[in-house]
Amino acid sequence: MSATTWGNTFRSTLGMKYLMALTGVALLGFAFVHMLGNLQVFALIGHPDAHPLTNYAVLLRKLGNGLWLFRAVLFACVVVHFWTALQLRARNQAARPVKYAMEATQVASLSSRTMILSGLVVAAFILYHLAHFTFRMTGEFGAIGEVTLQDGTKFFNVDMMVVEGFKKPAITGFYIVAQVLLAMHLWHAASSWFQTLGLRLKGYQGLSDKLGPALATLIVIGNCSIPAAILTGIVHL
Repeated sequence: MSATTWGNTFRSTLGMKYLMALTGVALLGFAFVHMLGNLQVFALIGHPDAHPLTNYAVLLRKLGNGLWLFRAVLFACVVVHFWTALQLRARNQAARPVKYAMEATQVASLSSRTMILSGLVVAAFILYHLAHFTFRMTGEFGAIGEVTLQDGTKFFNVDMMVVEGFKKPAITGFYIVAQVLLAMHLWHAASSWFQTLGLRLKGYQGLSDKLGPALATLIVIGNCSIPAAILTGIVHL
């Protein structure tokens, strides 16, 4: 298949739906793995000098160019996912320029009606998250220095950045709002992505329909448990 044919395929409505589904599944996988990595903060309970998140960050940095390649792919997924969402929305509106006499959104779920909004807020959160922890551009943790790990490696204290960060109501509030909107986004989207990719197995449609809500609930509970544990003093340094 030529490059032109591939381009025409993915510019079609069906092709865009496949692109949205593939990038959505990739981003969903990242969100789940990222949550598991962040949950290591609970290893601080009873061991405030353990530095689990700092060790985790060092492990990721040791990937070198592989880490930047992963970030580039992840960024491309975000751009393609958002672009296809806007394109499909525009095509749907163009195909139905006159609204129905009875709004179909009356029976649509809240999550499906706020996909673009929730996606924008989550994208803003990702940018802040990168500026905060990856590039350290937010200026909030200038006083937080390096820590020496058990193997002698010196690295900035990620554990302290997380704990001190979630002690700030503004950061915690933004984080929780972003996680709730992420859950709303996944609630509607995850099951439909699997259906688009033909992974909605015959005879298991009911189970497939529950996949999105289940993953959304798991991710929002896992992520929100971190600031909750810090604010309540369960996790501290």
